[in-house]
Amino acid sequence: MKKAKRIGAVCFYTVLFLCLTAFAVSGFLMRRATESIGEQVIVNDWGEGDPPDLPTPVMEEVPVVPEEPVEIPDEGGATSGAEAPVQVTSGEPEILVQVFAPALPGEVVCAFSPEDLVHSKTFGDWRTHVGVDIAAAIGDEVCAISDGTVSAIIEDPMMGKTVVVEHAGGYASTYSNLETEVPCSVGDKVGIGDVIGCVGDTAVAESADPSHLHLELTLDQEQIDPMSVLSE
Repeated sequence: MKKAKRIGAVCFYTVLFLCLTAFAVSGFLMRRATESIGEQVIVNDWGEGDPPDLPTPVMEEVPVVPEEPVEIPDEGGATSGAEAPVQVTSGEPEILVQVFAPALPGEVVCAFSPEDLVHSKTFGDWRTHVGVDIAAAIGDEVCAISDGTVSAIIEDPMMGKTVVVEHAGGYASTYSNLETEVPCSVGDKVGIGDVIGCVGDTAVAESADPSHLHLELTLDQEQIDPMSVLSE
């Protein structure tokens, strides 16, 4: 009987010891866990307890502005949202056709001769002739041989009253032996057939010749025969 009591007491104290040991171990583990959490809280710098509520980021809505169609005026002045028409041009250069007409009706009494010498009645010698002399009466109207602009009006000491007209394509025509007064001014636009002066007797270098118009023509400042274009 005593032996049984002794065994029971041993068992009781053994169980009690195990319970106390388990309790102590649990307390130790809980303390370590708490210390570990505390260290993490300190590292995150928000103290003990739950982390503070962070503000929710606000997403700003950017308004989308619709693009307005470009308004293009039509022929009547109204506008529309249609796209501008694309003008297609060819890569080929525009071909300019220069039209010429005689300065006045009449016979050529002295031809273009820039190399072969011709006899001068006025000076009694032989010299070149870089224009053509067209027979005409004093006072006959002289017309522009093509559209152009009056570039010069000259009192030439040898060829008398002279009008120069520049044309497209590098051409320039010169009208000499005109009357002193001319109905045009420098800068005037003249059309083919417009009167630019009248035949006179102002050319000292050709004063012994019958009444005529002295006409010259250049292409890119090079003298050419006026009849090469007037005869076409």
